[in-house]
Amino acid sequence: MKRFTTLLVIGVLIAGTVSSTIDDGHEQTYLIRVTAKDLPATATMLQRLDFDLTGVDPEASTLDAITDDAGLTLLEQRGIPYIIVTEYSAISSKDISQYLDPKEGEQKLKQLAHTYPTLTNLVQVGLSLEKRPILALKISDNAALREDEPSVLFNGMHHAREVMTAEVVFDTAEFLLSRYGKDPKVTQWVDSIEIWIMPHVNPDGNQAVFDGNRWWRKNRRVVSEKITGVDLNRNYPFWWAACGGSSSSPNSETYHGTGPASEPEASAVVTLAREIRPVLDISYHSYSELILYPYGCQGKKSGEHAMLKDLGDAMSAVTVTDSGTGRYRSGLPWEILYGVAGDDLSWMHAELGTLAYVFELNGSSQGFQPDYDKWRTSTIERMRPAWSLMLDRLDGPMLTGHVTDASNGKPLVAAVTISAFALTNAEPARTTEPRFGRYFRPVLPGTYEVIFSAPGYLPVTKQVAVGKTPLLLDISLQPQG
Repeated sequence: MKRFTTLLVIGVLIAGTVSSTIDDGHEQTYLIRVTAKDLPATATMLQRLDFDLTGVDPEASTLDAITDDAGLTLLEQRGIPYIIVTEYSAISSKDISQYLDPKEGEQKLKQLAHTYPTLTNLVQVGLSLEKRPILALKISDNAALREDEPSVLFNGMHHAREVMTAEVVFDTAEFLLSRYGKDPKVTQWVDSIEIWIMPHVNPDGNQAVFDGNRWWRKNRRVVSEKITGVDLNRNYPFWWAACGGSSSSPNSETYHGTGPASEPEASAVVTLAREIRPVLDISYHSYSELILYPYGCQGKKSGEHAMLKDLGDAMSAVTVTDSGTGRYRSGLPWEILYGVAGDDLSWMHAELGTLAYVFELNGSSQGFQPDYDKWRTSTIERMRPAWSLMLDRLDGPMLTGHVTDASNGKPLVAAVTISAFALTNAEPARTTEPRFGRYFRPVLPGTYEVIFSAPGYLPVTKQVAVGKTPLLLDISLQPQG
């Protein structure tokens, strides 16, 4: 018992020294690589000791972390083999100027909006802690209008050091806009979907990276007169601070903040997502060459796990690794990486029913800031098949339609309950959106019982058979009495 207590104390010290070293000194900080037979178990153990876990390589059974001399001592005491990949001094001088910093990203969004005025609508969805605009660009054939169409969201840069993520999001926008009216498939997507991009969710933290703090991860929240930051991808409302998937210590790289969506950057994503209610979502991170889907908490699965897995596996099959020979691995975070809580994909799926995914870009050899000239083009091109497949999924098996008041034809906010998909994790009911009374429920081909209900109305139950394409099912509910 005495030995265990000592290790926990060392773990707490690691959390403090790693965070303060990354922010102030750097010299005694290392990127290390740990070999482990059970990657998720080892990752979970190190995460709970507040190591800054950076990525995994499932094929090599290794995981990477940032730590200091105290962390190295702890690994040696536990008999965990590791190698030092690099010291911070070797990273701090690396040129990342070709990547887009927050100001350049803002200018690029404005340029796209100016170049394609009828296809885009640039919206400020929030302000960061340091008062930088958090912007989202809508791409659609009638971008200034809210149409009765499904929405899809692509976002990047939750974590400040992951500079490739914004490049992939921008490439998605440029690909769609430059090919509209020329490529029939692109034209179909833009005409029938409202596509949203948010390249820089965390502009303040990212600016700190460009200012020289290459390993900075969180936002720039000040705690006790010191910039410690909050991990934005542990700050979302669903299962916030739950299941050991985040930390209550401000010095930890997975610090979840003082409350659900306490940070303006996470709040901006929540506000936009609640407004547009995306059917599908990709959040880009790095690194590990993984595709993750809900839920993040240890042992938890969605009642819609089969759909999440089906699309995740399909995207995995078309996403080539940096080596050019393998494929990204798909799965639940706690099965192939480590448990997380308060993450955006779990929140979006739980509250909005979104089929939401995280892509961990690039492998451990490239890390957070791959050589731009060597890896930027190949990375964005390797992401295109997956997000194209995701957009095509909206033409796949799905239940969709409108729910209206039978007495006046007005749209209703109604629950659309598919009996086969139990909500067993305290999720709210899946409902229609209020403007059109529209619902979009991706399913797998099969027969389903669907119950439509709303307060003050008689429920309607339907038995439906869904094939390989969307099934349109409009429902009118009779008022009670």
